[in-house]
Amino acid sequence: MRVMRWRKVPSAWMVDAGVFPKLIGGKDDLGTLGAKICALMVYMALAMSSEEEESGASRILFSAMTYDEIQSLTGLSRPSITKGINVLEKIGLIKQQINGRSANYIFCGYNFSQGWCKLPVKALIEKSSSGLKIKPFSHFTKRGLIELHALKLYLYLLAIRGNNNPHSAVSYEKIAEQTAIPRKNIRKAGSYLLSCGLLSDIRKPQGNGDYESNANMYFSSGSTDLYSRF
Repeated sequence: MRVMRWRKVPSAWMVDAGVFPKLIGGKDDLGTLGAKICALMVYMALAMSSEEEESGASRILFSAMTYDEIQSLTGLSRPSITKGINVLEKIGLIKQQINGRSANYIFCGYNFSQGWCKLPVKALIEKSSSGLKIKPFSHFTKRGLIELHALKLYLYLLAIRGNNNPHSAVSYEKIAEQTAIPRKNIRKAGSYLLSCGLLSDIRKPQGNGDYESNANMYFSSGSTDLYSRF
């Protein structure tokens, strides 16, 4: 895997208020809370090696990562990776294209002209003797609802960032509406993103007297890398 400054990831599903509400705590048809957390972790890992390819008159976005590479990046066990992939397939975010003993993971809903955002890679990756790993994921236990909220919030913030801004500006009300994260838990989710290193800063605009009800500015780690070509 080449460690680029950023990679493409489909974003339309992150802002249509249709998928995130399906990813809630507790066990249901999609699986357990842990499986849903693993799903978003795996999705981010796959996106970090995403590549674009011509397919007829259109283009597809895919990842050819192996289980070993996903395991190294996320710190997840192989059974947890499988559970995460199953959740992603059930909610229509990826589909597997089997090729012998290997597989390509096709990102569903990709539109190369719009509907994608930039996922920081270089700023989140750490090189070690055992391979590459996503540093913030070392904080995840895959058991707490706050972790699911944090990952949903992070992806939503990436999706709404404007190309000319280093941050995403959004209110608690809008976050709750789009992600199905209870308003009372949004601040805690933001704090978790800061503590694990997925976010580098959360600021309120000058003159903002109400931290919770007005739009705040969220800065992803590696936000300055998002201005580069790759």
